[in-house]
Amino acid sequence: MPTGYTAKLMEEGQSFEEFILERFEPSQFYVEKEMEAKATLEKLEGMSPDEQMEYGEDERARRIAERVKWLQKEIEENDALAQMRDQAAMWTPPSPDHVGLKEFMLDQLDISRHDVSWIRRDIDALTAKAPILFYIDDLKEAKDSVQRYADEYEKEVDRVEMRNEWLKKLRESIK
Repeated sequence: MPTGYTAKLMEEGQSFEEFILERFEPSQFYVEKEMEAKATLEKLEGMSPDEQMEYGEDERARRIAERVKWLQKEIEENDALAQMRDQAAMWTPPSPDHVGLKEFMLDQLDISRHDVSWIRRDIDALTAKAPILFYIDDLKEAKDSVQRYADEYEKEVDRVEMRNEWLKKLRESIK
């Protein structure tokens, strides 16, 4: 599978000089993420007060449903672990050499159990949270994301410029 550095070689072919001197280009990841964040910000800022409240209600319901689904999955996994633990606890090792296996099984089953109390607390907190706060939090997050992705792209450009300066010196050294 080609990487960003080997794609041109694998797809088009390159000489060694072309390969070693390939220029770096800034990744577009942060630009794309900034555009997504700007679109979200524009959508949120364009909402009427009624739409903001509806957004908050929908977002709260979505997040609660997500946590409930997660809680159900973890409860099911805990039930399966408990059933297997009961069987392992009742198992009689066939020899003293097998006692360690029983202890190991029980230990692994015990440490694999999920602590679901935090999910329950999270569901309670989401339920108690006013719908408009979901809107306000997401608006703030969108604003922060726009700035964060712009800053990260600027850092990416600086890194690429440094790499390209390094390549320029390399080019000059092999002339």
